[in-house]
Amino acid sequence: MTEKPKKLSAPTKVCLSITSNCNLACRHCLAKSDQTCEDLSRHDLFKIIEELAMEKVFFVSLFGGEPFTRKDVLEIVEFLARFPIGITINTNATLIDDDLAARLSKYKISYVVSLDGSSAETVDRIRGHGVFDQSLRGIRALKKYDSRILLSTTVMSQNYRDLGAIAALGKELGVMGVRINTVFFINNAECYLDDIALQPEHYLYLYDTFEDLKREYGSFVSGSLLQLMESVRSITVDGLPPNLNSLEIPVEPCGAAVNQCAIRPDGEVLPCVLLWNTPSGNVLQQPFKEIWDNSGTLDEFRTAFNLAGKDVAGCISCEYRYVCYTGHRCSPYFIPGGMANRKLFCIKLWMKQPEKV
Repeated sequence: MTEKPKKLSAPTKVCLSITSNCNLACRHCLAKSDQTCEDLSRHDLFKIIEELAMEKVFFVSLFGGEPFTRKDVLEIVEFLARFPIGITINTNATLIDDDLAARLSKYKISYVVSLDGSSAETVDRIRGHGVFDQSLRGIRALKKYDSRILLSTTVMSQNYRDLGAIAALGKELGVMGVRINTVFFINNAECYLDDIALQPEHYLYLYDTFEDLKREYGSFVSGSLLQLMESVRSITVDGLPPNLNSLEIPVEPCGAAVNQCAIRPDGEVLPCVLLWNTPSGNVLQQPFKEIWDNSGTLDEFRTAFNLAGKDVAGCISCEYRYVCYTGHRCSPYFIPGGMANRKLFCIKLWMKQPEKV
């Protein structure tokens, strides 16, 4: 085991979930549709924001659930805007109309808007009837006031061929870019795994087409899925990584608990927003700074370790092993079935598949 890296005195970014409620029930959501808890009160949220400001956190990202289901969301934004902290709101945009967009325009806010398709046919099948038109209405309302918007697309079996059209729609809408990401299989996404999971032939199609997407749209498109494809291509083109005869696979920390963390709407601190079911201490019971400095769970994610043994025996000599086990350090060993379920993450498996139309 390598030496534990020095942690920052505070995270540079905190994802602050202000509600567990949502007006949609998306199959790929990190939180279950029926998962409810008592949300942090406005008083508690203000106290947390003051703590984060005191620790000189640079960015706070508000999310949920859907943040705009909270009736006091504007009061929360107004309070947060009093501090020298960058503000991002993650939203499906369906609840944003012209009046709300105008009121929000008083603050310097960036928006990450979930949009998983270029048409109602695709989006409504994933998120519910009428969602596509409602989201576009919200995006256009925000753009009327020159808001900075990044579209976020989660790639599933229902939309993997739609990425070029989504990027084209993003250009038409005048957004800053399109972030293209893979599904993270917890909560709702695990429940609907068979419906939404990419199959090996889907990955192969994406691998065969991602260069065309990058060539046409350049830095306008980004995200974890494109990073994965680029990493695989670097190995395929540039050759195998060194030390393939090693009996262990080193796994270094990612950003989780190193330079960022998340806070659930019940006050539980998480190493990362993707690790929704990994509580590390509750801000209702102890100061945020104390959790950040002393949580054993957070320290686990700051520590490099080596994978060895029967669970990774088939990976030891694989040329793609450094791609599978880096980046999102919680994948693949925090997915259903863990490392044994290679169908969900094994690059060698899908690189050997013939493409299916």
